Amino acid sequence: MQQCCLPLEKKPREYNFVEVLPTTESILNKPGLIFQRKFDGVSAEVIAEGDLRIVGKGITRGRLSDYTLKFPELMEDLKKLNLPDGTDFLPEIVVIDNETGMENLSLVQARTGRESNVSLYSKLYPAVMIIHDVVSVGRRDVTGENYLARADALKPLVAGKSNKIFFIGSSTDGRAEWERVQRLKFEGIIARDPKAALGRGVWKLKRELSEDVFCIGEFTPSISDTLSIFEYEVGGHKKTGLFANLVCYQLTSTGSIFHVCDVGGGFSMQDRVAIQKMLDLGQISKDKPLVLEVKANARFEDGKSSGIIHSCVSGMIKHGTSAL
Repeated sequence: MQQCCLPLEKKPREYNFVEVLPTTESILNKPGLIFQRKFDGVSAEVIAEGDLRIVGKGITRGRLSDYTLKFPELMEDLKKLNLPDGTDFLPEIVVIDNETGMENLSLVQARTGRESNVSLYSKLYPAVMIIHDVVSVGRRDVTGENYLARADALKPLVAGKSNKIFFIGSSTDGRAEWERVQRLKFEGIIARDPKAALGRGVWKLKRELSEDVFCIGEFTPSISDTLSIFEYEVGGHKKTGLFANLVCYQLTSTGSIFHVCDVGGGFSMQDRVAIQKMLDLGQISKDKPLVLEVKANARFEDGKSSGIIHSCVSGMIKHGTSAL
């Protein structure tokens, strides 16, 4: 079976996406939140409706992948749960590197792309499934309930039945969790508002200086010879000059935006032209931000302002999903 990858509008049902927004260390002091370890895996959705399916989530809302046959060891344990029809939950699939004892994103990506010897790879690089959130249990929609109520609706069906499928742990001490992440060199933490409905009130804080930022359409034009005289065509018209830097923001825990960096390095010429065309056409905005992953040499935060020093883009994550 080839990997399924179809536009959402061609799917027979609506799938669930949870936007996890970047934040800063100030969120560790915000009362009322719970904190969870951030793993380095792939997002998925498990659906029990007549049969069992694992649907893989990409970085955009437009494409999905069928992981049902990619992870036979997880499917075997999912069947042990005897999930009633109408059950739907959102896990992360993680593969542990035997050499380091840590999750390895490249290994799980190798599993999702494997078309042959799937059974062999499931033994060499076994996966685990960490449940982050719940959509429904036995046709009872829990998306409007608070986080703990959503989790409690599914936990009795999962507890003690599998050593490969389990719920993520939580803590109310954000500072202690962050210190643990730094000490053990984990990827980061997730901060969550336990009173929020599904898809709301979720933030991420990464340990390494590799962070997600977003551009809402602001940029500084280039004055360098190479970029300022570059000619390209957009909308049937010839134009000259590419951007020097994209003005980028992050969100606070209260939902307000703040400027963190101007990103100009690390773009290929092809990416720079493509982004400039989107800027020209007004396709990057608050409603349709361009989300980038940036690497930096340092970060500062003084309680009033926050920023990334010497930023350089390392990847374009997604475009077209509101971050506000």
